[in-house]
Amino acid sequence: MDSNVLIIAGATIGGALAGGGIAFGVAIWRERYKENKIKEGLINLLINDVGSLLKLYDELIGENVKQHDEKEIFTSYLVVKQDYFSVFDNNSDRLSYLDDETSKLLIQFYNRAKAHIDTIVRYGKHFEDYRNLPPSIEYMGDIMRREREANYLRTLFKFIRDNHFELEEMALETLLALKKQSKKYKKNYKSG
Repeated sequence: MDSNVLIIAGATIGGALAGGGIAFGVAIWRERYKENKIKEGLINLLINDVGSLLKLYDELIGENVKQHDEKEIFTSYLVVKQDYFSVFDNNSDRLSYLDDETSKLLIQFYNRAKAHIDTIVRYGKHFEDYRNLPPSIEYMGDIMRREREANYLRTLFKFIRDNHFELEEMALETLLALKKQSKKYKKNYKSG
Protein backbone atom coordinates (compact mmCIF):
# COMPACT_ATOMS: atom_id res chain seq x y z
CA MET A 1 0.00 0.00 0.00
CA ASP A 2 1.21 3.43 -0.88
CA SER A 3 2.08 5.67 2.08
CA ASN A 4 0.14 8.55 0.49
CA VAL A 5 -3.00 6.44 0.60
CA LEU A 6 -2.44 5.74 4.29
CA ILE A 7 -1.85 9.43 4.97
CA ILE A 8 -4.99 10.39 3.05
CA ALA A 9 -7.03 7.67 4.78
CA GLY A 10 -5.66 8.69 8.20
CA ALA A 11 -6.38 12.36 7.51
CA THR A 12 -9.89 11.53 6.33
CA ILE A 13 -10.63 9.39 9.37
CA GLY A 14 -9.00 11.94 11.69
CA GLY A 15 -10.95 14.78 10.07
CA ALA A 16 -14.17 12.85 10.34
CA LEU A 17 -13.52 12.07 14.01
CA ALA A 18 -12.58 15.69 14.75
CA GLY A 19 -15.63 16.97 12.87
CA GLY A 20 -17.86 14.48 14.66
CA GLY A 21 -16.35 15.46 18.01
CA ILE A 22 -16.91 19.15 17.28
CA ALA A 23 -20.48 18.49 16.15
CA PHE A 24 -21.10 16.41 19.25
CA GLY A 25 -19.66 19.15 21.48
CA VAL A 26 -21.81 21.78 19.79
CA ALA A 27 -24.91 19.58 20.18
CA ILE A 28 -24.19 19.12 23.90
CA TRP A 29 -23.60 22.88 24.33
CA ARG A 30 -26.88 23.65 22.54
CA GLU A 31 -28.76 21.16 24.72
CA ARG A 32 -27.29 22.64 27.91
CA TYR A 33 -28.03 26.15 26.66
CA LYS A 34 -31.64 25.17 25.92
CA GLU A 35 -31.98 23.42 29.30
CA ASN A 36 -30.54 26.41 31.16
CA LYS A 37 -32.90 28.78 29.30
CA ILE A 38 -35.87 26.58 30.31
CA LYS A 39 -34.67 26.55 33.93
CA GLU A 40 -34.11 30.30 33.88
CA GLY A 41 -37.59 30.79 32.39
CA LEU A 42 -39.15 28.72 35.18
CA ILE A 43 -37.24 30.64 37.82
CA ASN A 44 -38.27 34.00 36.34
CA LEU A 45 -41.87 32.80 36.25
CA LEU A 46 -41.67 31.83 39.93
CA ILE A 47 -39.97 35.13 40.85
CA ASN A 48 -42.77 37.04 39.14
CA ASP A 49 -45.44 34.86 40.75
CA VAL A 50 -44.09 35.17 44.29
CA GLY A 51 -43.65 38.93 43.80
CA SER A 52 -47.12 39.44 42.37
CA LEU A 53 -48.75 37.29 45.08
CA LEU A 54 -47.05 39.39 47.73
CA LYS A 55 -48.14 42.62 46.06
CA LEU A 56 -51.72 41.43 45.54
CA TYR A 57 -51.98 40.21 49.13
CA ASP A 58 -50.68 43.53 50.45
CA GLU A 59 -53.16 45.45 48.32
CA LEU A 60 -56.13 43.29 49.31
CA ILE A 61 -55.53 42.82 53.02
CA GLY A 62 -51.86 42.87 54.04
CA GLU A 63 -51.63 46.61 54.63
CA ASN A 64 -54.75 46.44 56.82
CA VAL A 65 -53.23 43.57 58.82
CA LYS A 66 -50.03 45.57 59.45
CA GLN A 67 -51.86 48.69 60.61
CA HIS A 68 -54.67 47.17 62.65
CA ASP A 69 -54.86 47.53 66.43
CA GLU A 70 -55.01 44.00 67.87
CA LYS A 71 -57.39 45.11 70.63
CA GLU A 72 -60.10 45.89 68.09
CA ILE A 73 -62.08 43.43 65.99
CA PHE A 74 -60.50 43.20 62.54
CA THR A 75 -63.20 43.85 59.94
CA SER A 76 -61.30 42.96 56.74
CA TYR A 77 -61.21 39.48 55.32
CA LEU A 78 -61.05 37.62 52.03
CA VAL A 79 -63.59 35.56 50.18
CA VAL A 80 -61.40 33.55 47.84
CA LYS A 81 -62.93 32.38 44.60
CA GLN A 82 -59.67 32.09 42.65
CA ASP A 83 -56.79 29.68 42.69
CA TYR A 84 -53.98 32.14 43.24
CA PHE A 85 -51.38 29.38 43.29
CA SER A 86 -51.85 27.93 39.80
CA VAL A 87 -48.34 28.91 38.62
CA PHE A 88 -46.77 26.93 41.44
CA ASP A 89 -49.24 24.04 41.16
CA ASN A 90 -48.78 23.76 37.39
CA ASN A 91 -44.98 23.75 37.67
CA SER A 92 -44.44 21.70 40.80
CA ASP A 93 -43.16 18.78 38.69
CA ARG A 94 -40.30 21.03 37.49
CA LEU A 95 -39.01 22.02 40.93
CA SER A 96 -36.15 19.56 40.45
CA TYR A 97 -34.60 22.29 38.24
CA LEU A 98 -33.93 24.22 41.43
CA ASP A 99 -31.27 23.42 43.97
CA ASP A 100 -32.52 21.67 47.11
CA GLU A 101 -32.46 24.74 49.35
CA THR A 102 -34.33 26.97 46.88
CA SER A 103 -36.89 24.26 46.20
CA LYS A 104 -37.41 23.76 49.94
CA LEU A 105 -37.87 27.52 50.52
CA LEU A 106 -40.32 27.79 47.63
CA ILE A 107 -42.43 24.86 48.80
CA GLN A 108 -42.48 26.19 52.38
CA PHE A 109 -43.50 29.64 51.13
CA TYR A 110 -46.39 28.36 49.01
CA ASN A 111 -47.61 26.00 51.74
CA ARG A 112 -47.51 28.81 54.30
CA ALA A 113 -49.24 31.21 51.87
CA LYS A 114 -52.02 28.70 51.17
CA ALA A 115 -52.53 28.06 54.89
CA HIS A 116 -52.52 31.80 55.57
CA ILE A 117 -55.21 32.46 52.98
CA ASP A 118 -57.27 29.60 54.43
CA THR A 119 -56.95 31.15 57.90
CA ILE A 120 -58.07 34.56 56.62
CA VAL A 121 -61.06 32.95 54.90
CA ARG A 122 -61.91 31.09 58.13
CA TYR A 123 -61.59 34.39 59.99
CA GLY A 124 -64.07 35.94 57.55
CA LYS A 125 -66.61 33.23 58.22
CA HIS A 126 -66.28 33.70 61.98
CA PHE A 127 -66.47 37.45 61.60
CA GLU A 128 -69.72 37.14 59.63
CA ASP A 129 -71.15 34.91 62.37
CA TYR A 130 -70.03 37.44 64.99
CA ARG A 131 -71.49 40.35 63.05
CA ASN A 132 -74.82 38.53 62.76
CA LEU A 133 -75.07 37.83 66.49
CA PRO A 134 -77.83 39.84 68.11
CA PRO A 135 -76.43 42.70 70.17
CA SER A 136 -79.26 42.03 72.58
CA ILE A 137 -78.73 42.52 76.27
CA GLU A 138 -81.88 40.58 77.08
CA TYR A 139 -80.07 37.32 77.57
CA MET A 140 -76.83 37.02 79.46
CA GLY A 141 -76.00 34.04 77.23
CA ASP A 142 -76.01 36.28 74.14
CA ILE A 143 -73.63 38.75 75.75
CA MET A 144 -71.27 36.00 76.87
CA ARG A 145 -71.38 34.35 73.45
CA ARG A 146 -70.68 37.67 71.74
CA GLU A 147 -67.69 38.29 74.02
CA ARG A 148 -66.40 34.73 73.49
CA GLU A 149 -66.63 35.21 69.70
CA ALA A 150 -64.90 38.60 69.96
CA ASN A 151 -62.05 37.06 71.96
CA TYR A 152 -61.75 34.23 69.42
CA LEU A 153 -61.57 36.78 66.59
CA ARG A 154 -58.88 38.77 68.41
CA THR A 155 -56.86 35.60 69.01
CA LEU A 156 -57.25 34.48 65.42
CA PHE A 157 -56.26 37.94 64.19
CA LYS A 158 -53.09 37.85 66.31
CA PHE A 159 -52.25 34.55 64.63
CA ILE A 160 -52.95 36.12 61.21
CA ARG A 161 -50.73 39.11 62.00
CA ASP A 162 -47.85 36.93 63.25
CA ASN A 163 -48.22 34.72 60.21
CA HIS A 164 -48.29 37.79 57.97
CA PHE A 165 -44.84 38.95 59.09
CA GLU A 166 -43.38 35.43 58.88
CA LEU A 167 -44.85 35.01 55.40
CA GLU A 168 -43.39 38.32 54.29
CA GLU A 169 -39.93 37.22 55.48
CA MET A 170 -40.34 33.85 53.76
CA ALA A 171 -41.34 35.55 50.50
CA LEU A 172 -38.28 37.80 50.55
CA GLU A 173 -35.96 34.90 51.41
CA THR A 174 -37.52 32.81 48.62
CA LEU A 175 -37.19 35.65 46.10
CA LEU A 176 -33.52 36.09 47.02
CA ALA A 177 -32.83 32.37 46.59
CA LEU A 178 -34.64 32.31 43.23
CA LYS A 179 -32.72 35.35 41.97
CA LYS A 180 -29.43 33.75 43.05
CA GLN A 181 -30.44 30.57 41.20
CA SER A 182 -31.34 32.61 38.10
CA LYS A 183 -27.89 34.24 38.05
CA LYS A 184 -26.31 30.80 38.25
CA TYR A 185 -28.17 29.62 35.13
CA LYS A 186 -27.43 32.82 33.23
CA LYS A 187 -23.74 32.42 34.06
CA ASN A 188 -23.80 28.74 33.00
CA TYR A 189 -25.07 29.27 29.51
CA LYS A 190 -23.12 32.47 28.88
CA SER A 191 -19.82 30.82 29.80
CA GLY A 192 -20.77 27.33 28.62
